[in-house]
Amino acid sequence: MNKLLLILLFPLSLQAQNTVSLTIHPVDMGIGIKYDRYIRSAGLYIASAYGNYRLGETYIKDHYRFSGGVSILADNARFSAGIIYHRFGEVNGSFNDTTLDPVSFELGIHACSNRFNAGLRYDIIKHESCIDIGVNF
Repeated sequence: MNKLLLILLFPLSLQAQNTVSLTIHPVDMGIGIKYDRYIRSAGLYIASAYGNYRLGETYIKDHYRFSGGVSILADNARFSAGIIYHRFGEVNGSFNDTTLDPVSFELGIHACSNRFNAGLRYDIIKHESCIDIGVNF
């Protein structure tokens, strides 16, 4: 049974495409990495980033952001939707409840060529964005 499953899935793995991206978060001056895995026109992604919010005396130290979701490949564009988990370190100042919620959701769009891709993911609850610049292989 295992051999049969391997024989059936092997051609799909040959058509797979991987993407590794540098992720930049302007809101908290964060930086991270994103990995996409596509088989044919659908895929999954995971991403993580680290940054610090700072507005004068008000700040959030050690903001970790982990996200994952699904993507659809259409011609030279990719559309994604995912869930985000936020972990905050030291918080100094008052923030609204939405800012400190640990879970939120994101939508994304990326333009891609044979070798490179660039895109934007937007957190629809916290109203934060991140920029992805990556390489396809």
